Amino acid sequence: MKFIISLYFLLLSIFSYANDYDEQTICLAQNIYHEARGEIVEGQIAVSNVVINRVKSKQFPDDICSVVYQRSQIEILDRILKIIRIPKLCQFEWVCNFKPNFINDSDSWKNIQTLAQEIVVGVHDDITNGATHYYNPESVPTPPWANVLIKTTVIGNHHFYK
Repeated sequence: MKFIISLYFLLLSIFSYANDYDEQTICLAQNIYHEARGEIVEGQIAVSNVVINRVKSKQFPDDICSVVYQRSQIEILDRILKIIRIPKLCQFEWVCNFKPNFINDSDSWKNIQTLAQEIVVGVHDDITNGATHYYNPESVPTPPWANVLIKTTVIGNHHFYK
């Protein structure tokens, strides 16, 4: 198991747009914090599973930070959108709305950082059945892709799709 984890970190450092494991973990923790802070732990794990499933997919960037901050699913379009600051074509609502990365709940942040570390090293299995998308119907209207993709599960307030 240690060999697999070491190999994972080696590959992560070679193919990552982020500088290191710590940065990857922080990006994942930020996404969990902003997308699922109020969810049960399983809901937080599920939201992070989507990020990891995207990293594993050829349709998305190859590292956690790039997935979290990706604005469009087409990489060249993503770069253009970043330059001209188009706000509504990103993957996660808190990034779309340019929500400041402000942490005002230090207890949740501490717990989420620990959870993110566990996710990055593979402690938790994927409980979303391979989902690459999710949304919370209490927060946003049903996105168009929800009518095309297959719903895999509902955990907490989030609906998961692949």
